Amino acid sequence: MGTMEDRRFLTVRSFKRKIVENHISLRVPFRDIETGIEIEKTGKAKACIKVRLPEAKESEKNLRITLKKNEREIASYLLDGNFILFENIPFGHYSIALIEDNVKIGEYFFEIRETSHGKE
Repeated sequence: MGTMEDRRFLTVRSFKRKIVENHISLRVPFRDIETGIEIEKTGKAKACIKVRLPEAKESEKNLRITLKKNEREIASYLLDGNFILFENIPFGHYSIALIEDNVKIGEYFFEIRETSHGKE
């Protein structure tokens, strides 16, 4: 096993990022599933996280999306539609994992924090 940073580079190939005011949008590929992750500041040190599969195929409807803070599971939902929303999430270090048939197919590590401009 490696450090958390080593795992970050092993589990996610690459991502594209767009930042606008209190909102950040990421395109994160998990294996062959193109996933959108949106994080929006909703209050003082709070955010909501939307995980979206823009063109979810029928086979991808059996995906579980899990939010963890460090190793502790915060919430986990089966995909029902094309997105999952996690609300009132305190700033900190998290990961989002996609799980299919109890097998993790990818995990993305990130931090939600206030920037020096207070815009993220």
